[in-house]
Amino acid sequence: MVGRYHKEYNEIKRNITIKLSNGSIYDFGQTIIMCPVCQSTKVSTNGTRKRKDERCEAFQCKNPDCDFLQNHKYGKQFVLSTSYLVQQQIMELLNKLYKDLVGNGDKANSIAREYDMSEALVSHLRKDLEDAINSHQGLDHLVEVPQDERAIAIDETFLKILGKPIYIIIATGYNTKKILGMKVSKTRNEKDMRDVFNEAQRNSIHRITTATADAWGATQTMAKNLMDDFTLIIHKHKKPYDTAVIRHFQYTSNERIITDIGVQVDIFKYRKTRKFYYLQRSESLQAPAAKPRGRPKGRKNGQKKAKLKSNNQRGRKRINNIFTTGMQGIVNVNPYRGTLKFGKKMLGAVAAALNKTIHLFAKQTIQNNLAENINSVLQSLIRLRGPKSIKSAANSLRTMVIVRNNPVILDKIRAKHKLRMSFLLKKVINIPCIVSMIQKGWYINGVKKIA
Repeated sequence: MVGRYHKEYNEIKRNITIKLSNGSIYDFGQTIIMCPVCQSTKVSTNGTRKRKDERCEAFQCKNPDCDFLQNHKYGKQFVLSTSYLVQQQIMELLNKLYKDLVGNGDKANSIAREYDMSEALVSHLRKDLEDAINSHQGLDHLVEVPQDERAIAIDETFLKILGKPIYIIIATGYNTKKILGMKVSKTRNEKDMRDVFNEAQRNSIHRITTATADAWGATQTMAKNLMDDFTLIIHKHKKPYDTAVIRHFQYTSNERIITDIGVQVDIFKYRKTRKFYYLQRSESLQAPAAKPRGRPKGRKNGQKKAKLKSNNQRGRKRINNIFTTGMQGIVNVNPYRGTLKFGKKMLGAVAAALNKTIHLFAKQTIQNNLAENINSVLQSLIRLRGPKSIKSAANSLRTMVIVRNNPVILDKIRAKHKLRMSFLLKKVINIPCIVSMIQKGWYINGVKKIA
């Protein structure tokens, strides 16, 4: 039969050498040349390519089923450093760098020393990772799928940009320990707290009915204006540290019913009969009538009505006043079964609030350290590089949060920046990396000096 001779392509192997700064060259091992697109070993040599003061050998893919041929006439051309196995190993090492930089929060200068690169390159790699995550799932999605959560912890901290404080507000789920809501803002008012709560609600399967927080007024106002049954567990970071206030909100058609419960923080830690204090009040949901303009009829300018003497203290009402003004209640606590037993005349709102709280803190002390610890970690780990703005800080923080929420995402994304083979050879002399190379088909013959 007459026809063109069908050429068979055998595996091509090339040696990997390490060249030191003193000019010494060491033979490290051998790798199979594979197409970076289709991972095929059907490749052939394709001349050389100029690289600085020397030339390197080039290759071309000869696989007729390669995806590269769908948009090109000839097969993919590449060199040893861009072949599949080498790039796969570089990406594995780059993922480790990202885990150190973003997942573990190592400083940029320590990363630069460990991987023998400049801090500018580390900053560029961080920005490249932000862009890759943004194109993969978007920086506005802290989790890939909604989480099984009903309770969150809200806390805020700050960092300084150009000498001005910028606040970091986060909401962390109690079940998964993942950050579900986050905002970087110049302020920390009710609207900022509500934005964080709304994002956490979007990232939760169930309706969030419980939150823990410190005594910051904006958080209390946010919880008050949710217009739904809600329980806010307040643990102040000021003396006395051993008390907490549980505030439960209920609604009727025209009233908001607020029930405050003062407890010791260790109320659910042991099986015991404990006492607490509670007080219930109601507020009208109707806007108060506008006062008439001008001075009252029959009163001259400058005349004032005599004030009645009162024993009330001046200033804002403190949440710990519940321990002196509230009614005393008794509850039998069993944290091992998560059950509470009250008297027959106990208010239903008190029982509902304490039952929600024991589900979070059975055999533990009540504290708001879940979000606070994570916020402190973010504050200490973030190192701003490049132009400093709220947007850049928010992108860096949200990237760090996304990786901490789902570390597997680093295996799913591919950053655009292409690192050279020297990046691999500088960090290749370690047992885990060598084992990984052997598993992927490399032939490691040890380090032998050639010249």
